[in-house]
This record gives sequence, C-alpha cells and structure tokens, in this order.
Amino acid sequence: PRWALESDAMAARPRCALCGESGDCASELMSIGGVLQSIGPLLGPFGHDTYVHRLCALWSPEVYHENDKIRNVMAAVRRGKQLKCSLCGMRGATVGCC
Repeated sequence: PRWALESDAMAARPRCALCGESGDCASELMSIGGVLQSIGPLLGPFGHDTYVHRLCALWSPEVYHENDKIRNVMAAVRRGKQLKCSLCGMRGATVGCC
C-alpha cells in the first residue's frame, strides 16, 4: 500500500540525534528565545550515521567550532542520551534549563 511506502521513506530520512526532527530544517523557522530563526541543515554523518542540525549542535556546551569544523558532536550526543527534556520528556536534551 501507498502508506507503507511513505512510512518507509520517512524511516530512511536522517534525524537529528539531539532534537529528533527529521530532514533539513533550513527553510523552516522556529521561535528561539523570541527570535525567529532557522535551526539549519542536518550536518553529518558524525561517527557512523549520526546527524545533527547546526544550531542543535552549537547549543550543546561541549560543541565548538575549530577551523570551520564543528567538534565534540558525539560527546554531546552521548550526554544527551542520558538526559530527558523537561518539556517533552524525550531523551537527547543537551541544553540546560534556565
């Protein structure tokens, strides 16, 4: 059936290891601190098959830029797997609550 093909295609799309959203959100706007901005494209793969959005990675305290590369992404992903978001309850949170 058609729905099976669509669900298979959705399952094959990479998801951000930090926010869980699939695909490239470069054209979507989100409200971040009251300011509308894009969370950016999926970057990767990091490790074997790990992808993250640019801003999802940069909000993680252990992630930094060096020579136009994003470093310590996998450390953030590992830490995020241990933490739950206080809003949605899903694992992957790397930004502390204020």
